Formats: sequence, C-alpha cells, structure tokens
Amino acid sequence: MHFYEVWLPGVRGIFSWHSSEKVPAGARVKVPFRSQKRTGIVVGISDQKPNFATRAILEVWDDHFISSKYIDIAREIAHENFCSLEKVLSLMIPGKFLFQKNPEKREVFYELQNPGSSEPGFGVRGEKQKRVIELLLQKNRISEIELRKAVSLTTIKSLEVKKIIQRQTGKIIPAKIPGKAVEKGHKLTSEQQRALDEISKDEKPVLLFGVTGSGKTEIYKKLAVLESGLKNSQSPDSKQAGQVLFLLPEISLTPQLIAEFREIFGDEIAVWHSKLSEGEKIQEWARVMSGDAKILIGARSAALVPMKNPKLIILDEEHEWTFKNEFSPRIWT
Repeated sequence: MHFYEVWLPGVRGIFSWHSSEKVPAGARVKVPFRSQKRTGIVVGISDQKPNFATRAILEVWDDHFISSKYIDIAREIAHENFCSLEKVLSLMIPGKFLFQKNPEKREVFYELQNPGSSEPGFGVRGEKQKRVIELLLQKNRISEIELRKAVSLTTIKSLEVKKIIQRQTGKIIPAKIPGKAVEKGHKLTSEQQRALDEISKDEKPVLLFGVTGSGKTEIYKKLAVLESGLKNSQSPDSKQAGQVLFLLPEISLTPQLIAEFREIFGDEIAVWHSKLSEGEKIQEWARVMSGDAKILIGARSAALVPMKNPKLIILDEEHEWTFKNEFSPRIWT
C-alpha cells in the first residue's frame, strides 16, 4: 500500500489518501473529500502508513500532469517566501484543469471512416450529406470550421452517428494574442555575433549589457532559434528541441516582441500575463505543457508556468523592480 499527499484547489492544507497502485508525484487524481469527489495533484509519496485512517484514490487522470521538478520548485518557493505550498501551486496551475479533464480547445477535423467503400455516395441520400462526402473525397480531411461553411452542424453530426465520417482532434488552438506585423530580423553585426557565440558556449548565466536600441533583441531571437531546435522556420531539429522562457518587466512591451518572435516561430509562441482572460490562459498553459509552444513570452508570472522541456531563460531588463512580486509569495524573478 502506498500513501499520497494530494493538493486540492481551494482547500487549506495538504491531505492524504492511499492506493495499491504506484502513482508518481505530479499526477492528477480524483479523490473522495468529505461528501464530494475532488481532483487534485499528488505532491508527496510515502510507504509508511500515517497515524490516521485514509481513503482510497478513486481515479488517476494523468500519471504525469506536471513534472515532479515543479512540485519541488513550488516547495522551495513556499519555504523561502514564508507562504503555503497550496498558494504557490494555485499560481502554477489554472484551476479549471482541476475541475475538468480537458478544458482546452483543440482543432477539430473530419474524415471518412471508410474511404475505400465501394457503395456510391456511401449510402446517403440527402444533398447536404452528399456534399460532405464529395468534399471529403476531394481533400481526405477537412476542419470543422471549413466544413460548417458548406453544411450545418446537424448534417455533420448525422453522418458521424451513421459512422460514415469520424471526428479527429488536432493541436491546441492558440489564444488570439494581438501583435502587429514587423520586418524580418536583420543580419547580426560582428559585435552581436561575437556576443551570441560567447553566450552559446557558456552554460552558466550570462549578463548581456547594452543600451536601449543596441540590438539585444536580435541576439535573443537567434538564441531562441538555437535552443528551441529551430535552425530555420522550416527545419526544426527534434534532437535539440527545447522551450524558451522570455520574461519582460512590463506587459506593455509584449505586443512588439510577440510580433517579432511570431515572424520566426509563427503559432509556436505562447504568451502569459495577468491581462489574459481565463480561457486564454487555459489555451496558452496547455500549449506550453504539451510542447506545442516553443517560446513563452510574458511578465513575471510566466516564470511559474510549468514547461515540458525548458532549455533557455531570457530575463530582459533584469534590473527592473517590476520583476519583484509585491504580494505573497514575494518572489524576485
């Protein structure tokens, strides 16, 4: 028998449950709590029975919802800043993920369930249903958005019920974050290239000093390309693929930088700051966790977003006081 400490959102304190199965730290589990069923995160594991009765974990939603490393980071932040572990975890994970299994919205596609069928028109008689068959025979796979321009959702669902077409989900849809179009990146000067080379071969933290307008952002972009494994916008290097966290002192600086990075990475960038809506945060958080987003750009709160494979952290204008959190936990990013 194994015993697990589980954090539940909105509940003060960490409580224990047991399971005959091994459950790793960072797993998302459903447990009985008082007269309810609640979802939480495993934050501690023990083989020693506590001196009180425990109830069994009901279900494991995800074995590795977040990395156990982030549980350790949350503990360290809580200890150093004299606040509860629950408080730090609530800043790391959007609450909706602990009330709904898959709250994020994904791309939806439709395709023929049996494309090799010899029956003309797949046995459908209505003109609208025939139209759907014709479109899928032409393109094999069509997004729900495109298909709904031709026919109603009722027609699509009817074909799905008849098992003539099938629904497939794709990537998580990026939040619609504004960013104006910008010119493509410039070729590095000799000084910028020298700075890039020095930073690239040094595994320790590096301070890049330069006055405003000296071209530091161009170096950041090149570093992001290298560390994300994207040698150019068409040929990602999967062996070196990682994620980059780019922290800014102010939200107002974000749109320009988003535009510059979007020119290189397209929809592989995610954004995080306090002005995002709950729905936008869910989409961006899920994209970072899944690895769909290679670059996370944001204010200081972005430092608490768990990343699947972090490789590089860029702290722009690190001397700014806005990197210090005024409320608990009083983190100095």
